[in-house]
Amino acid sequence: MLGLFNLSYRCALAAEAAGRPEIPVVAFDFEPQTVELMRAGRIAATHTQRQYYEGYLVPYILYGIETIGLDATKAILAPQLVGGDKVDIGLDVVPGDRVDEYINFLDQA
Repeated sequence: MLGLFNLSYRCALAAEAAGRPEIPVVAFDFEPQTVELMRAGRIAATHTQRQYYEGYLVPYILYGIETIGLDATKAILAPQLVGGDKVDIGLDVVPGDRVDEYINFLDQA
């Protein structure tokens, strides 16, 4: 099963309720319940938004706009722009057996 929203950890609960806990589940987001079920081996992987990038990039983007102008800043960001004006910060795929490594990465970011 593939979950598409932050409550997609419920897919693992649904598989268990249906008597089919062996059904692989891939979740979306990094809710505490998702992490718990990943550690228990019930969720194979999750897709997480790179929200930590938002906190780092926004001040730099605003500073760039103020310092070198909007067009120059957009030129620098061009590889990450979608539709010419939206910054794609991407997402990470976290396998269930690497959840603690990912948490360590977030703590260092």
